[in-house]
Amino acid sequence: MKDRNRNTALVLIFAGLFLLLGNIFGFLIVASLILIWFGVDRIRIGEKNKGYLLLVIGVIILISNHMMFVVGLVLIIFGYFYMKSDKQKVDETFIEKQNLVQSVKWNKNQWTLKNMMIRSIVGEIHMDVSHALIDERETTIILQGVVGDIDIIVPDHIGVTIDATLIVGEIGVNWEKEAGMMNKFTWASPNYASSDIKLNFMISYIVGDIDIKII
Repeated sequence: MKDRNRNTALVLIFAGLFLLLGNIFGFLIVASLILIWFGVDRIRIGEKNKGYLLLVIGVIILISNHMMFVVGLVLIIFGYFYMKSDKQKVDETFIEKQNLVQSVKWNKNQWTLKNMMIRSIVGEIHMDVSHALIDERETTIILQGVVGDIDIIVPDHIGVTIDATLIVGEIGVNWEKEAGMMNKFTWASPNYASSDIKLNFMISYIVGDIDIKII
């Protein structure tokens, strides 16, 4: 009986909020944001296929009916990322890669690890640091964009810090995962202070799936 009353109360509250916010912002915006929220929640509990489907439907509705709103929001957020990167330590030692669509796959052949900044509208980045030649004792990698699929593998003898920001999406380091909206994630490996080699990741995307494994 208590569960039934609670569910009834939640339905009434949800319906009231939908009508109230719908009159303020428009029903399609509210419906698309609800779908995005439920999509993120499904992803968080492990139902990724259903979650990404809801997320995509919500984004399509939002874009198709409020293109200028979405474009404006993307520009504001992207501008914020650029302002944030200007405050980070970027000098002539950094390699900069900027493309509309970026696909980086350093997970098989040997590659050189250097300070780098990679910016893109859509980015697919796979890095296996166990295949990397490392010249410096401390290296910083900055990844920024609108949509990102990031997979990184780091050997456990390297000290790692992660400073990641996602508006929507999931961030995971081994078994530790966080999903949601306005997701801010900071993490440091237990051996960071004592490690001879240090690797710092600074990651900012509007929508992303970030998976970092320490092996």
